Amino acid sequence: MPTLEAITRFSRGFARSTRGSRRSLQLGSLQLQLHMTDDIVESPPRGFCDVLINPANEALVGTRLPYFPMQVEPPPELQNSRWCGMEAGSGMFYAQQVVDGRVHAVGGSELKEACLQLGEVSPGIRCPTGQAVMTPALGGLRPFFSHIVHAVPPFYSSENWEKCLQSCWEASLELSWSVADNAVVASPLLGAGARGVPMLEASTVALTAIQNWAHRTCPRGIICIAVRDDEVAAVIEQTMVEAELHRTA
Repeated sequence: MPTLEAITRFSRGFARSTRGSRRSLQLGSLQLQLHMTDDIVESPPRGFCDVLINPANEALVGTRLPYFPMQVEPPPELQNSRWCGMEAGSGMFYAQQVVDGRVHAVGGSELKEACLQLGEVSPGIRCPTGQAVMTPALGGLRPFFSHIVHAVPPFYSSENWEKCLQSCWEASLELSWSVADNAVVASPLLGAGARGVPMLEASTVALTAIQNWAHRTCPRGIICIAVRDDEVAAVIEQTMVEAELHRTA
């Protein structure tokens, strides 16, 4: 495991900005980029992406149902959705600005109909946990993406959550590269938020899954992991630095 001092030394010389591209990692012909943006849905990295990976629920109904009624003061780790929570408000743990809610709000009735047309694989489930499905980018999403991949991460408390989250990433990437051979794909940090995966673990699984998939498939293109707060960005950045250190060791 690289030391903090090694990570700090390696990090020097990288320009940082509060918004925009923050760091990149080359994985063969695939580039993994870390971006900062206030709204991944209507201000995506690079202005337009072929695909947005949307952290969805199994029913593909957006953030219609709240998860965590606030009976007491929430613990600090639940006070910010980090873009992966459920519908919220003054009586909820999670902020209203969450990716799935934004996707369905901007996509509107056209996106809702497209999700309904996918049909249920079992009662109330259109996409099982650990898998992904794809729809066109409809409604107000059209100026920003060509397709939306709806991915369902596991809950942190579930059995084999890590393997399931890796499967979620790999299924999402397979669908994304079916759209274009040289795709540009945007995604938040899957699993962090309402699904409860701690940021560092979610980041580690994400990078492992992306590296394994890239090594196996040798794709060309760009994956933009986009976040909006510095705390999340710093964790992802640390994971990327450690991966680069391991490669160059």
